[in-house]
Amino acid sequence: MRMDGKLEAIRTPGGIKLGDSIPIDGKRGVHIKQGRKTENLLPEQIVECITGKQVAAIIFRDDCRL
Repeated sequence: MRMDGKLEAIRTPGGIKLGDSIPIDGKRGVHIKQGRKTENLLPEQIVECITGKQVAAIIFRDDCRL
């Protein structure tokens, strides 16, 4: 969420909107909406959806380069 209280869009490197950034239990999550359905997911849950395996934690690095 931005300082002005508005939601900030989360986008892929190509510019496709995935959803809006929201706080979930003190962590940064994503609010996804498709038609009338909505879900709030944490990054770990998104990785679990992609891989089909449980994720204990995601470790973030400041010096990460893609």
